[in-house]
Amino acid sequence: MEETRGISLCDGLRHPLRSVSGSVEEYIMLHKDTFRTALQKICVKRKVSNVEDLLSEKTTVKPKPRFVRVNTLKTTTGSVIEVLSKMHKVDKDDMVPDMLVLPPGTDMHKHPLVTDGKVFLQGKASCMVAAALSPKPGWKVIDACAAPGNKTVHLAALMNGEGSIIACELNKERAKTLQHTVRRSGANNIETVIGDFLNIDTNDPSYAEVRAILLDPSCSGSGISTERLDHLLPSYSIGNCMLWRLLLRHICTSRIQYENLESALCVHTTLSSS
Repeated sequence: MEETRGISLCDGLRHPLRSVSGSVEEYIMLHKDTFRTALQKICVKRKVSNVEDLLSEKTTVKPKPRFVRVNTLKTTTGSVIEVLSKMHKVDKDDMVPDMLVLPPGTDMHKHPLVTDGKVFLQGKASCMVAAALSPKPGWKVIDACAAPGNKTVHLAALMNGEGSIIACELNKERAKTLQHTVRRSGANNIETVIGDFLNIDTNDPSYAEVRAILLDPSCSGSGISTERLDHLLPSYSIGNCMLWRLLLRHICTSRIQYENLESALCVHTTLSSS
């Protein structure tokens, strides 16, 4: 069903549509004739008489494995494997250090390893961000759009809890989630700044020590289109692109002030579990 919906929406959106703001439902209803026509074309192509026949088709979507990241600030990968292997098949990810792969459908939400902050339920793509930045122990790092904090505490783990991380978050409610994530991780080298990263005074001498910046603006959702469709709204995609460009320009124009800056990773994200 999800596959069919995705096809109909994508097919329908090939036609020029007027930009609107609002819920996905309102957007679809506004252009229902376009989508109905697209569905009819799909029915003809699939040689079925109605939409119900499309929905009854068997899908071949491969179930996604459950990825978890070991929080090395509190435990070791070996210890976690020893515990989890008693109940599940556990594999090490071949790309991201300290990431484990569990069978699809594995529910870890109430597992003591998760509630104690020893393991984080974090997608592989999300974990690749901090790993790609590869901060060294002792560095001073800025996370420009930090909440909900999974990437922030991953940075802390990669730095072995050494050095310092300035975690910026504009939204006060999201900042509370960020602070909760930091507490759960056990990281003690993270300073939370509730405010706009764009307003940082780069002439402040303390920022001259910054060695790396992680820039991952809030999710557009385009990477998980089978799970949520909000990103199809023009107001979503345009807003995220503008934010990404503003932040990138700020880093580029301020680089001369960040005298020791060695690495700046900018991600036009498609993630939700940041």
